Amino acid sequence: MGVPEHLSAQQRRRRRRRRRQVAWGALLGVLFFYLLLTLVQGRHRLQEQRLLELRVERLEGELGELRDRREVLERRAGLLRAESLDADLLDEGALRELGFVRPEDLLIVLPEDE
Repeated sequence: MGVPEHLSAQQRRRRRRRRRQVAWGALLGVLFFYLLLTLVQGRHRLQEQRLLELRVERLEGELGELRDRREVLERRAGLLRAESLDADLLDEGALRELGFVRPEDLLIVLPEDE
C-alpha cells in the first residue's frame, strides 16, 4: 500500500492527509456508534434495574407476610401437641363447634337477645 513513485511530493502529502482524515473519520464513527449504543443500553439497564428493585421490594413484603402467617400457624399447631392439649377443653370445643350433645351432658338453653 505504498505511495506510487511518479507522484509529486505535494500529491503524496495530500494522499497521506486524506488517508489520515478517513482513518480519523472511521475511528470517530466507531466511537460515536459505541457511545450511542452504550447510551441506549444504559437506559435499558437502568429501567431493568429499577423494575428488579421494585420486584425485590414486593417479594420482601410477601416474604414478611408469609413469615408472620407461618408464625401464627406454628403457634396454633403447638397448641395441638399432646403435652399442651387439655383433652376436656378439646372435647368441649369440638362438641360445641359441631353442635353435638352427649346424653350425660346438662344442656341449658338461653333465650337469644333480640
